[in-house]
Amino acid sequence: MNANGDNDQEVKVGQPIRPRVLDVGCGSRKTSGAVGMDILPGPATDVVADLSVRWPFPDNSFDMIIARHVLEHVPDVVHVLDEAWRVLTPHGRVVVYGPHFSSAHLVWSDPTHRRGLSIGMFHHFLPGTGHPYSKSRFLIRSAHLSVGSASQASTDGWWRKLPRPLFRLYEYRVNRSPLSQNRAERMWSRWLPFDEVVVELEAVKS
Repeated sequence: MNANGDNDQEVKVGQPIRPRVLDVGCGSRKTSGAVGMDILPGPATDVVADLSVRWPFPDNSFDMIIARHVLEHVPDVVHVLDEAWRVLTPHGRVVVYGPHFSSAHLVWSDPTHRRGLSIGMFHHFLPGTGHPYSKSRFLIRSAHLSVGSASQASTDGWWRKLPRPLFRLYEYRVNRSPLSQNRAERMWSRWLPFDEVVVELEAVKS
């Protein structure tokens, strides 16, 4: 990265150009090959910056942004997605990971969490929504609701004591289509909570 904040790459003839990737809130586990940005300095942090203000990058600087368990911490999700949209190239992608709102334990076990996430919250950024609070527009390219954790604890709810094949079947069925995901978030998550939601958004810039 140069002094202007641009992510320079050496391009060699005959070699594909690697996508420019920004890992926001990278902490100590930065995505390999990415520019790491975090509010705290550390060995994996390339740029120390606060996501709540203007990001220190020019427009159209990155092809992909990774936001792994970040949006549940920030005070203003709209601002973060507006900045992500600004620094992404046209058709650039942002991949968001976070705790699903239906998992009260995962959402509120961390005192720095402000909210849980859902697929539905990103519908407000779709083209043609008419919502005036954000200028950025994204397409939802993929979304996934994850069920169950890798390990069980004695304090887990009854749903975590179900056999693993039932977890897999439930997860498969709710992720068959956007309609089934919407129904799952609106209804089924009350009884069978989801742990994590992963959404991939594509920046729409006309």
